[in-house]
Amino acid sequence: MDMRKSGLVSSSDSGSYSDLNRLNQLKVGDKNSDENMRKVAQEFESLFLGEMLKSMRSATEALGQDNPLNTPAAKQYQEMYDQQLAVSMSREGGGIGLAVVLIRQMSKNKPMAPGEAAAASA
Repeated sequence: MDMRKSGLVSSSDSGSYSDLNRLNQLKVGDKNSDENMRKVAQEFESLFLGEMLKSMRSATEALGQDNPLNTPAAKQYQEMYDQQLAVSMSREGGGIGLAVVLIRQMSKNKPMAPGEAAAASA
């Protein structure tokens, strides 16, 4: 499934964990827009999944100590794979649902526009 065609990823978002422009794009634009809140929630979910995968790998590290394939290079590739997996999981199919909950929570705290505040008080 091509994520760019499905509308899940903006055209300037490569979907790679090493793309530093992803983080920089969160700073530009309207900070209270729904699109920016969605991006922030997905990024947080990606970081959460990365930490979860890292802790899962460290929990099974004791089992692989005698493995001849357990080299520093292999660990580096596993870390890179885990980081990319976390980004991909948070983008495709709605992730694990954490981003949806974060968006709902941030929407409650979102400041109202002047026109919306007047309509809500009337």
